[in-house]
Amino acid sequence: MSLFCLGKLFLGKIKQLSKFYNKEDGRFGKSIRVVVAILILSKLRLLSDIKVIEQIWKNRYYQYFCNVPDKELFSFLSPSSLTRIRQRYGIKGDEIIEKYIFDKLRKAGAIAECQGYFQEDEGFEKEPGLRTYTVVMPDPKTQLVWHMDYVDHVDEKTLCTSFKDFLQRINFNVKGVTKDNLKPSTNALKSVFYKVWIDFCHLHFLKKLNKAIVVYQKETKRPWKRVNELYKKINKDS
Repeated sequence: MSLFCLGKLFLGKIKQLSKFYNKEDGRFGKSIRVVVAILILSKLRLLSDIKVIEQIWKNRYYQYFCNVPDKELFSFLSPSSLTRIRQRYGIKGDEIIEKYIFDKLRKAGAIAECQGYFQEDEGFEKEPGLRTYTVVMPDPKTQLVWHMDYVDHVDEKTLCTSFKDFLQRINFNVKGVTKDNLKPSTNALKSVFYKVWIDFCHLHFLKKLNKAIVVYQKETKRPWKRVNELYKKINKDS
């Protein structure tokens, strides 16, 4: 979805964010509509507080999306003010904005309701001097990533914490997950999501099947031709 179309969805105010402001103290705050749009833009384009303000100065589409008028273009918000606002909102504010966005996108028909089935995987991030893993849970049908987290370890306890955080952010049941054969993540999924159905992806199944076929041939001494026929039959039926 383009920024032009996306901007049409955010013309209203997110009233839930008013609790982060004090009506009695201080001067009038910046427009919540403007602030939220800038925060969304910074996440979409992976920009720092300084860079996102600089890009808004230069880009007319960004100005429209953030609802910044020409007369206030170079004074609408400073990077330091944006940093303070983001810190004031914190995690709770991010959750409110995230829920608001997804509610708007669903009502607009831009994304479908999740059916509760996911793929799950962990990937190692190669960074100098760091051991960081990415935990990802996309919807296999729409390819929408519903959960992505960065963790230092992929043990059962750490993954339980990550999945519990995801559970707090959704309003539907996780019914099934397709994944690899990493045991800590399997145990964590079973621990966090009630009666979740877990299946292993076809790629990992074939890897296990190859090893099992080799063991089978050694133990039974059957000709490789017969073994290959068995492999093809199992692969076709799966």
